Amino acid sequence: MPDGINFTPEGLTLATLAPVRRWVAWQTEDRDDKPTKTPKNPATGGNAKSDDAGTWSERDAAESRAACLPKPYGEGGVGLMLGIHDDLAIGGLDLDTCRDRDSGQLAAWTTPFIEALNTYSEVSPSGMGLKLFFRYDPEALPELREIMGTKTGKQWKPVGEKNHPPGVELYLCGRFFAVTDRAVNAAPINHVPVSVLRWIITEAGPATFRAPEAKPDFGFAFDDGGSGGDQSRSGKAMRVAARIKGAGGTYEQFVEALDKKPETAAWKAEKGLPNGGREMRRTWDNCRAKPRDADGAGDGGDDMELTEDGVALAFTEKFHDALRYCHDTGAWYVWEGSHWRQNRDKIAFSWARQLVRKLNRSAEFKTKAITGKASFAASVERFAQADRAFAVTTEKWDRARDLLGTPGGTVDLRTGIMRPAAREDHITKTTAIAPAETADCPTWRAFLDQATANDAGLIRFLQQWCGYCLSGSTREHALLFIYGPGGNGKSVFLNTLAGILADYVASAAMDTFTSSPGDKHPTDLAMLRGARLVTATETEEGRAWAEARIKQMTGGDPVTARFMRQDFFTYTPQFKLTIAGNHKPALRNVDEAARRRFNIVPFLHKPETPDRHLEHKLKAEWPGILRWMIEGCLDWQEHGLVRPAIVVDATAEYFEQQDAFSLWLKECCIIGPPASAKPGELLASFTGWCQRNGEMTPNRNKMRGMLERVPGLKYVTNGGTQWVRNIKLLPSGQQGGADHE
Repeated sequence: MPDGINFTPEGLTLATLAPVRRWVAWQTEDRDDKPTKTPKNPATGGNAKSDDAGTWSERDAAESRAACLPKPYGEGGVGLMLGIHDDLAIGGLDLDTCRDRDSGQLAAWTTPFIEALNTYSEVSPSGMGLKLFFRYDPEALPELREIMGTKTGKQWKPVGEKNHPPGVELYLCGRFFAVTDRAVNAAPINHVPVSVLRWIITEAGPATFRAPEAKPDFGFAFDDGGSGGDQSRSGKAMRVAARIKGAGGTYEQFVEALDKKPETAAWKAEKGLPNGGREMRRTWDNCRAKPRDADGAGDGGDDMELTEDGVALAFTEKFHDALRYCHDTGAWYVWEGSHWRQNRDKIAFSWARQLVRKLNRSAEFKTKAITGKASFAASVERFAQADRAFAVTTEKWDRARDLLGTPGGTVDLRTGIMRPAAREDHITKTTAIAPAETADCPTWRAFLDQATANDAGLIRFLQQWCGYCLSGSTREHALLFIYGPGGNGKSVFLNTLAGILADYVASAAMDTFTSSPGDKHPTDLAMLRGARLVTATETEEGRAWAEARIKQMTGGDPVTARFMRQDFFTYTPQFKLTIAGNHKPALRNVDEAARRRFNIVPFLHKPETPDRHLEHKLKAEWPGILRWMIEGCLDWQEHGLVRPAIVVDATAEYFEQQDAFSLWLKECCIIGPPASAKPGELLASFTGWCQRNGEMTPNRNKMRGMLERVPGLKYVTNGGTQWVRNIKLLPSGQQGGADHE
């Protein structure tokens, strides 16, 4: 969050944004013979740029600049830059020409947008429009850009209208919104879920000004496609029903369409209408929907052509809601009601064979001989793989990092609310259970009280961490190391967390995170793609962290990996490393990046009476524990990870133990004026200390950098000799733990 801004997620307003540097001045100028609102740099008066935060400022500065702009068209003021800046994503929805200047009445078509966004809105500078400001998830921008087909936003206006027609304009970045402070809805600038933005882009926006569809005449339903097929009146009625059903028509439209041709009209009068229309209803119910071809004509004949392509089209029509084919992995995925599951037992081939058998019942003997072969069903499957109705790539899977799949539905982690699962979310993972409505888990709470010695701050931190692990975010760039002797609850905690998260968990060997002489195969990292929690246990005494890999896996940067004998691929990690062990691996390079990442949690309190069945008892509380975790996720999103004193102290102690250079300074040196020493003497002393204590031998070049980072120490040259000021070595008899001045 940007410096100088202090608000809760429920309280972001234009007022709280005033001290944030994302404001510009603006005035209407002539651009290409058209009056255009142009953003101005508050500091210089030159043009501001949407991709250069250096041309923005605080609101006060923007107002000062706006006051002295020439305003050739008499219009100007201040504006807010939209987009992602300092992890805060602000978007805008501009509803053009929707408001009566005099009465303030809004057009009816604006209501769905206003209700869906439920956020701060104000009158536009013209007085005829409405601007809505909202927050959105920064991580959703790539997906939304793909849906829009643009980088910044999308517009919808009536076709053919000119002179300021009504319109809907959605902008996520690359624009500014002029601010008038004429509030219509004085609510905060609220967060809008990705699902609502998808709805605007794919449904509400395009539909707002869409011309009403012409009433279908279904004339194509009477195209016989030649002389084949049943030419009786009842056969033609059946064919009309099949084609109208295939085009998405209704029974009522079928009944009406029968009057278009004499033969079907006669059949309707003689056979269809008697007995309450029973024969027409039977014809409609018994027909098989027949899709139209690309030209809008009928498919010719009662039965589809029994070729691989023809059956593949029927396969798509029948299973397009149940299957997806991933072209990156070469695997079929099956919709299971709550998520997509990769199939490994050739279900698509099996369904293709079943469909072929069904279609063969009315086929000629020769055709049956061809289609009955396994190769025919395999060809149908291959055709279906190429159908765009099934197509998906790995980038689409589990892309929404604020959604959590569960057997009972999808949890929006922004609100904690569970909604029905949706195929278009492309979720492939699910937790073991659905969350309970309340966090009722007394055994779990008692376990945490015992394991932490009733440390409320530590329990809150663990709850936040568990909630953080539910999301796909890695914004904390942190890992958790649970340390302590055996029998103190480390495994119970980790096993419960992993059991609940189920598909979202990956277990890794400690070798993945500790250093080794040779390079590790990238398969180690490939196995972690898509996981939100990665666990490891059984740390060995004397091992050291693979620091570069730890930083890579917790830094949020893309990772390149591959499975055995497969091509390399790149993914952005979503996982949080949670490691438990009896021994703390060594850290050879103590720097700020390492200090930011590590969180050491001591588990030091053994129960007086161990319960061998505790994990089994906790399993009965998993739904309540998952709700407890969701509450922790909401707490983390609002307040960040709140590290208690025990974690801060344990982490600081760990780094002090690992910082060989600091220990050498403490044990062997005096720091402060007027001391001075030659660099070679200091290097020799540090080298000897490292050798005596089993530490890595220091590098001469790195030694200078380490010394210069100590406050007050600096290299100087005097009479051709190099010295380090404000440090000297203790007498040899006092080194190794003696106090220094």
